[in-house]
Amino acid sequence: MKKILIIPIKNEEWILEHTLTCASLFFDHIIIADEKSTDDTPNIYKKFPKVTYFQNEAKTYDEGNRRQILLDAARKIEGYNFIAHLAADEIFSANILDPLVFDEMVKDKEPGTAFSFQWVQLWRSEDKYRNDKGSVWTDFDRPFAFIDDRKVNFEPGFAHLSIIPESLVFKAISIPHIKVLHYQFVDFERILRKQRWAKLLEFGHYTQPIFLKSFILNNKYYEYKDEVGLRLADTPKNWLVGYPSYSIKADSSQWHVSKALEFIATYSADNLYWLDIWDYVWPNDIPDKRNWIQKYYHRHQRLIYVVNRYIPKGIKNLIKKIKK
Repeated sequence: MKKILIIPIKNEEWILEHTLTCASLFFDHIIIADEKSTDDTPNIYKKFPKVTYFQNEAKTYDEGNRRQILLDAARKIEGYNFIAHLAADEIFSANILDPLVFDEMVKDKEPGTAFSFQWVQLWRSEDKYRNDKGSVWTDFDRPFAFIDDRKVNFEPGFAHLSIIPESLVFKAISIPHIKVLHYQFVDFERILRKQRWAKLLEFGHYTQPIFLKSFILNNKYYEYKDEVGLRLADTPKNWLVGYPSYSIKADSSQWHVSKALEFIATYSADNLYWLDIWDYVWPNDIPDKRNWIQKYYHRHQRLIYVVNRYIPKGIKNLIKKIKK
């Protein structure tokens, strides 16, 4: 059984050398689909002999298609292999490097077996992680890997899909002693740039009136910036022992900003004053013209975010079906 990592890549110079260094200590093969990176990303992954890479030439954003392309590439390697699907800013905790730990995890497991791990959010540094009860970022198990039966496939879809084939999700076995360490919140300013871009990316795919789809997206992404009740714990040494330490590297391309500006030009800023993207100083030709109600709403989103948790799912689904 080979250990294969599949990763979609887009302008990840800020973290990629670190995560590939760590991944190379465990995986036999690392397969990267690069979505036309314009920063130093290609020069980084070419340094690593275990990496096989190709350009994802898809013209539209489709996470399901992207994942299937990576799975098809992994299946060029014969066998019922262990396949993990991580983002460029995720690594397994270092205890997985012990061969006995991995062997025990996969012992007697049939092809088609999936594995879930606690998704740990390192917070503003590698030395701390989020550990406040009730947060969506705490005690969250997520399926990240499976033993490939060479039959299951990903379903097509735009965004926020399962990161393993959907038919395996609810059969995943929880592995509590191995973690997936997520670095996205280590560089907090970068994650805020990313989420402004994500809200703008999705804005064009919603069909509701402007206020309503802005409200939906603001609630969806508010948890990325919410630090009310924040509690942090020290990162256990055994999660990182054997890995190099990480320090924040400048995100030189700032491509989330440039792409966000393209979306603003497409939609017109006048249609975006309800959308929570104004915690950033845009260029002078995109002035902040929000009225006092919109500013008040953006300052006090947390109340609406909390109330939204108690709205029945059926009502939320009906709201999402509203058209202009």
